[in-house]
Amino acid sequence: MEKSYKTFLILLLFLFSLIVPMPSLEITKTNITTDEAALLALKTSITSDPFQMLAKNWTSGTSVCSWIGISCGARHRRVVALDISNMGLTGQLPPHISNLTFLASLNIANNSLNGDFSKSFVNLRRLRVLELSMNNFGGRIPSSIGTLPKLEILSLGNNRFSEFIPPAIFNISTLELISLSQNNISGNLPPYMCQKLPRLWGLFLSENQITGELPPSMSNCSALELVSLSIFHGSIPKEIGNLKRLQQLYLGLNMLTDLHGYKSILTLDLSSNRLFGSIPKGIGNLTTLKELYLSFKELTGEIPEEVGSLDQLKIIESPYNSLYGAIPIGLFNISSLNTIGLIHNKLSGTLPTNFELQFNKFSGSIPKSMGNLRELEWLNLQNNYLTKESSTPELDLIDSLTNCNNLRELYVGQNPLNATLPQSIGNLSVDRIYLVFSENELTGQIPTTIGGLKQLQRLYLQENKLKGPFPSALCELTNLGILSMGSNKISGSIPKCIGNVPSLREIDLRENRLSSTIPESLWNLKDVLKLNLSHNSFIGSLSSEISSLRAIIELDLSNNLLSGKFLGGMGDLLTLTYLSISHNGINGSIPDMFVKLVALEHLDLSSNNLSGMLPKSIEKLKFLTFFNVSSNELGGQIPEGFLRNFRAQKDRNRVDPSLEVDTSKISYLELRQATNGFNEENLIGAGGFGSVYKATLSNREVYAVKVFHSQHEGAFTSFERECEVLRNIRHRNIAKVITPVVHCDLKPSNVLIDSDMVGHVTDFGISRLLGDNESFLHTITLATIGYMAPEYGTDGLVSTKCDVYSFGIMLLEVFTRKKPSDEMFNEGSSLRSWVSDAASGSLFEVIDTTILQPDDEFSNKKLPAAYAIIELGLNCSLESQVRRPNMNEALATLKKIKHDLI
Repeated sequence: MEKSYKTFLILLLFLFSLIVPMPSLEITKTNITTDEAALLALKTSITSDPFQMLAKNWTSGTSVCSWIGISCGARHRRVVALDISNMGLTGQLPPHISNLTFLASLNIANNSLNGDFSKSFVNLRRLRVLELSMNNFGGRIPSSIGTLPKLEILSLGNNRFSEFIPPAIFNISTLELISLSQNNISGNLPPYMCQKLPRLWGLFLSENQITGELPPSMSNCSALELVSLSIFHGSIPKEIGNLKRLQQLYLGLNMLTDLHGYKSILTLDLSSNRLFGSIPKGIGNLTTLKELYLSFKELTGEIPEEVGSLDQLKIIESPYNSLYGAIPIGLFNISSLNTIGLIHNKLSGTLPTNFELQFNKFSGSIPKSMGNLRELEWLNLQNNYLTKESSTPELDLIDSLTNCNNLRELYVGQNPLNATLPQSIGNLSVDRIYLVFSENELTGQIPTTIGGLKQLQRLYLQENKLKGPFPSALCELTNLGILSMGSNKISGSIPKCIGNVPSLREIDLRENRLSSTIPESLWNLKDVLKLNLSHNSFIGSLSSEISSLRAIIELDLSNNLLSGKFLGGMGDLLTLTYLSISHNGINGSIPDMFVKLVALEHLDLSSNNLSGMLPKSIEKLKFLTFFNVSSNELGGQIPEGFLRNFRAQKDRNRVDPSLEVDTSKISYLELRQATNGFNEENLIGAGGFGSVYKATLSNREVYAVKVFHSQHEGAFTSFERECEVLRNIRHRNIAKVITPVVHCDLKPSNVLIDSDMVGHVTDFGISRLLGDNESFLHTITLATIGYMAPEYGTDGLVSTKCDVYSFGIMLLEVFTRKKPSDEMFNEGSSLRSWVSDAASGSLFEVIDTTILQPDDEFSNKKLPAAYAIIELGLNCSLESQVRRPNMNEALATLKKIKHDLI
C-alpha cells in the first residue's frame, strides 16, 4: 500500500508540473537565498529569544518555507508572510527586511523590539499588512511607510512613537485600518486626512497627545465604521454626522461639548478611557443611539435628565462608578430599553419602575408598576435593602410580574422582603427558567400553584423561614434541574413522587425539619450530581438502591438519625468526590467497598457507632484531602500508605495566591486588534453559525473569540445557548469558557493537547445543549462519518450517548493508530469490528506497536491496561445507546485503569 501511495504521489506531482509552469532552478535558488539571507539577518539582530523559537528553527540547513512563522507563495516559492508575533523577542528590525520583496504580510506584534526601522520597508511594494503593535518602537513614525502603495492594515499601537503622524500615510488609498492608539504622538491631524482614504473603516488614535480639532474632511472617510479618539479639543464637526456607516464611536469626555446631528451612530463607548467627572448633558443629542457604555472607573455626579430623551436606547451601562442620586424617570419611559447596568454605584432614592441593579444600596419597596415593563426579560435586584410595597403579608411583586410574559429570570435574593409567596406565583410566565428567592426572610408555606411553572429549571428558596410540608406540587416541575430549599423549617417527609422528576441534578434540603425514611424513589434519580439531606431527622437504614446514583458527585447525609450498616451498593458510586454520613447511628465495620471510590476527596464518617479495624485498603484512596472517622469505636493503626498519600495530596492541592487572577472587561476594539481585524490567519475554525478566531491580548493572554453570523436565522439562538454554557461550565479540560452539552463531533482533531499533555475539548459550536429536562433531541446530521453514532446518522437523534460513541471510536483509534476512515475498512468492516474480532485473540494484532510490543519488558503490567482500554472503547461504541456507559462511568473506569497501572 505504501508503494502504491508513493506512485500516486509521484504521478500527481508530474501532472501538477504539466499544469503549473515551474520557475527555473537557478532563479528559485537565487530568490530563496535572498529571502534566507534577509531572515538570517533578522535572526542575528534579535538579542533575546527566550523560547528559542528562532534559534532552534531558523537554520540554513532547512527550507526557508518550513521555518516557523514563514509562509511562501505556492507558485514562486518566495516569502509572502512573516509572523513572529507573541514570541517575547528583543532586538531590532534590520534594513535587510526590505529584500523580502514578495512580502505581503508582516506581523511582529507583542514582542519587545525597538530601534530605527525606517529603511526596513523601502522595497516592500507588495506589503498589505504591517502589524507592529505592542513593542518598544519609539521616535517619529517613518515616512517611508507612506511609500507602500498596497498597504491595507497599519497597526502601530501600544509603542512609544512620538511627534506627528507622517502626512504621506494619509495618501495610501488602499488603507482600511489605521491603529496608532497608546503612543505619545502629538500635533494635529492634517485637514485633508480623509481625501484619499475611501476604504478606511477603522481609525484608532486614542491615548495619544494629539491636539486641535477634528478636521471636517473626516466626513470623506465614507467607509468609517469604528472610530476611537481622545485628547482632542473643541466640538465634533457636524460633517462627521454624515458618516452613514459609523456605528461605534469611542471618545474621551472632553470631546462631548457639542454632540448633535449624528444620523447613524448606534454605539457610544467611553469605557476604554480614563474618565473623570460627570456624564455631560450633551449626550442627549445622540438621537439614534442604541447602546451607551460609560467608564467603570471614576464617574461621579447624577445621571443627567437628557438621557431620557434617547428614545431608541436599548442598553445603558455605567458600572463600578460613584454615581449618586436617583435614576431619571424619563429613562424608564424608553420602550426599547432592555438592559440597565448600574451595578456597584451609590445610587439612592426609591427604586425606579424599571434590570440589573444588584449590589447597590436601594431601599424602600419594590413598586407594583414594575409589572408595566411588559417586555422585561430578566430582573435582578439582589443584594439591596428592598422590601415589599403593600401592608399585606404576600409578596405583591409576584402579582405585578404576571403581566411580563417574556420574563425568564427573576432574582430578588438577599433583600429583607419579609413576606409570603402568593398563590399567583403559578401565573408567572410559562417560559420561566430561574426563580431566586434566597435569604429574603420569606415565611409561610410554599404555594401549591408553583406546580404550574412547567418550564422552571432552577428554584432557589434557601435561607428563609418557610414552613409546612414538602409540597407534592414540586413533583410536577418535570424540567427542574436545581431544587435548593436548605435552611428553612420544612417538615414531614419527602413525597415519593420526587422520583418523577428525572431532570433533577442538584437537591439541597439541608437544615430543615424533615423526618421519616428517605423515599426509595429518591435513589432512582440516576442523574443527580449533588444531594444534601444533612441536619434533618431522617430515620432508617441506607437503601441498597443508593447504587442507582450513578452520576453523584457530592452526597451529604450527615446529622440525621440513620442506622444500620453500610451496604455494598455504595461502592458503585464511582464518581463520588464528597461523602459525609457523620453524626448518625451507622454501625458495623468500615467495608472494603470504599476502595472502589477512587475519585473520593472528602470522607467524613465521624460520630457513628462504627467498630472494628480501619481497613488497610483505604490507602488506595489517593485523592483524599479530608478524612474523619473520629468518635467511633474503631481500633488499629492508620495505614502508613494512607498517611503518605494524604499528605502528598494536600501538598498538591495547595494553591499559590500569586496565581489568582481577576476578571476584566474586553472591548470590541481590543478583540479586533487581538485578532488582527478578524484576519483569516487567526481563523481557528468555522461552523454553521459562526467562526472562531485566535486572539492575543496586550497582556499576552490567548483567547478563542467566536463571531456569530448574524444573517443566519439560527445565530441568535445559538448565541444564547452558547452563553448559557459559558456562564455555567467550569472544567479544566474544556477550552473555556451544565446541563449536559452534546459536542456532536468528537474526534481527535477536536482535542487539543497542551504542553503538560492535558487534553482540551474544542470546536463545539456548542453544537447541542441539552436542557436538564432533555435526554435527547432531534437534529440535522453534522458529525463526521466514522465517529458518528448510528442513531445520529440514521434518525438525527442526539443525546450524550452520541459523544460516548465518538469517544469510544476515538479510544480505539488512539490505541490502534488506525482511523475509522482507513481504506482497509470496506463496506463489510469497520474499525470497531476489526478491533472486536482481534481482541478475542491476541491484542498485539491491533495495538499500536509504539505503545505495546510482545517483548516489552513492562508488557505484563501494560497488557491488562491495554485490554481494559480496548474493552472500554468497544463498550462505548456499542450500537445500542442503552447499553453504552455514560461518561461518568467511563471516567471512573479510566481512573481505575490509571490507578492499577501506576
